[in-house]
Amino acid sequence: GELKEAIHFIQVHRRVVPYLLNFCASMAVGSSFIYLLQRRCGALMVSKTTTVRKLMSVLISASYFGHPISLVQWVGVVIVFTSKFTAPYFVRLINSVTRSASTKAKTA
Repeated sequence: GELKEAIHFIQVHRRVVPYLLNFCASMAVGSSFIYLLQRRCGALMVSKTTTVRKLMSVLISASYFGHPISLVQWVGVVIVFTSKFTAPYFVRLINSVTRSASTKAKTA
């Protein structure tokens, strides 16, 4: 149902074609970068990059359109970013403690 409507819209509004082509090209390039980032750096880096991109989009949009960001929203930003960027530290710490406990158990 929706494909027919989209095709009809494009036929009626031909001026959207360059925008659609630009959008498709941008999506292809963006997807390629995400794929390469995933392949070279792993899922955690993709997650961090995506989160930063989304935050920047929201902040730029709020600034551009003059929408205020409340204190609660800023607290949410701090919580999300604190968890994103401290998670690897805590994972390494937990792994280190686990290995240490395992080594002590083997020597005892």
